[in-house]
Amino acid sequence: MVENSGASAGGGDGDDPPLPAPPPLHPTLVEILRRSEESQQTQNQIMQAIVQHLGGQGHGGQRHGHSAFMATDPPIFRGSEPLDADFLLRTIEQKFDLIQCNDQESVNYAAHQLRDAAGVWWHGYKAQVGEGHQVTCAEFCEAFHAYHIPKSILNIKRDEFRKLRQGNKSVMEYVNAFNYLAQYALEDVNTDEKKQDHFMNGLSLKLQSYLSTTDF
Repeated sequence: MVENSGASAGGGDGDDPPLPAPPPLHPTLVEILRRSEESQQTQNQIMQAIVQHLGGQGHGGQRHGHSAFMATDPPIFRGSEPLDADFLLRTIEQKFDLIQCNDQESVNYAAHQLRDAAGVWWHGYKAQVGEGHQVTCAEFCEAFHAYHIPKSILNIKRDEFRKLRQGNKSVMEYVNAFNYLAQYALEDVNTDEKKQDHFMNGLSLKLQSYLSTTDF
């Protein structure tokens, strides 16, 4: 039997030596969420810098409309998967934060990314509202959402968020899944307290125990 190198040769009083303090398990909850949010902010800042650089190559740094929008690498939607449609709306709304465009341009740029069945829907929608009507960005989003993203699908993703558990995932894998699904349950994470509670409840019991003793 291999003896513990910290045990005395004389045996002492027979008590086991104290165990060393465990190393820190993981960053605290707030730190985990902060890092995730900072990563997304960094990506947006990089994209914005690219757009601004392109925007400066022309008429006195004025906006460059569709070319600036396309520089953000917007996704294309062909009308197949409801979650792809939801992804398109969310992503393009983020792209519009990076460029300067008016309401009508926003509609035109978003519609340009619709192909195949989605493009057919757009042409049909324009015919339905009438040739003289200028579709606003709000109208486009509402109509697109109503047609391509059934509420039942969103309810399924919301329920997935509420049932999310860390399980065998690493902390960062759990964070990524949490942030992805949270966008379908905004009413559950619309305050820091709610967000932290949901995040904590899904963690492994070991981490829950550790974080419960940590002041945030």
